[in-house]
Amino acid sequence: MEVAQQKFIQNCEVIHQEVEGEMIILNPVNGEFFCLNCIASCIWPLLETAQSIDSVVGFIVEALNAPVDECTSDVTNFFRTMKSRDLIQPTLD
Repeated sequence: MEVAQQKFIQNCEVIHQEVEGEMIILNPVNGEFFCLNCIASCIWPLLETAQSIDSVVGFIVEALNAPVDECTSDVTNFFRTMKSRDLIQPTLD
């Protein structure tokens, strides 16, 4: 399966809350917390259900009229960072 089509979902142990328009994420396992930027804050709720990089790129491109190449790069980096910090995890489907 291509990485862009592999599906990911939020790690169920992660705590998140929107505060004054910013999404705050806490990984209680290691105590790390993150403040997401505007685009990442749009992506995070999508990951309550299994999503692929391709599906998120499609959503962002349509919702924000963003350039596909730039959006693909940004979303791929977001997924890579969130996965490396155990904030999202791959699904089995």
